[in-house]
Amino acid sequence: ADVYASTRVEARVLAWVGPRLPLAVPTWQIHAPNIIAYPRIVGTPAVTVTASGPQWHIVDPAAPSPVFLDSFACMLAALQAIPPAAEIPTTTIPEVRRELADVMLATREALRPSAALWSRWQRWLADDALWPEHVALVHGDLHPGHMLLAADGRLVGVLDWTEACFADPSIDLAMFFGCFGRAALAELLPRFAAAGGRTWPGLLAHAAERWAAFPALSAA
Repeated sequence: ADVYASTRVEARVLAWVGPRLPLAVPTWQIHAPNIIAYPRIVGTPAVTVTASGPQWHIVDPAAPSPVFLDSFACMLAALQAIPPAAEIPTTTIPEVRRELADVMLATREALRPSAALWSRWQRWLADDALWPEHVALVHGDLHPGHMLLAADGRLVGVLDWTEACFADPSIDLAMFFGCFGRAALAELLPRFAAAGGRTWPGLLAHAAERWAAFPALSAA
């Protein structure tokens, strides 16, 4: 029952973002307590998990193609341009920072981060110059397994909108940093800005620091 309750939020997210994005998202035609069903979206997952580990498809994680970067930038700019909706969870940047501080404290004993890493997390939380002043709609779990690609590398679909919310706009970029690296993110950001995405001077460093804190976020 609790899982079904959470899917009601995802259903509202999909109905809100679907018409506003330049790619496909699930269109739930059946949404019941025991089943959710939608037409299969065309495209190949960028990565699948096999018994021997992750298996990449079409995109090279060490050198993402310009076609992939352009389509990802356009998708992300369109996503972050979507206006707020009352039915989608929203948090402020001060709230995000407080929640992160709480998460780090709650997981510190279990994770036992080094003194250097702990200090890095705290510097990031305290550094106003890195943090944005605005929130935006984020997917929240935009890893390659949720990306569907065309044969030429274009991003044509995005799955699993369970974590979508209005929050720190770097969340999806931090995941991109973790999956594709700093150089790829540096290539992506000018494309994101050209597509209408809102940036700020500390964005790249902020995304990198958010990724560095990912162990605490995952452990929470």
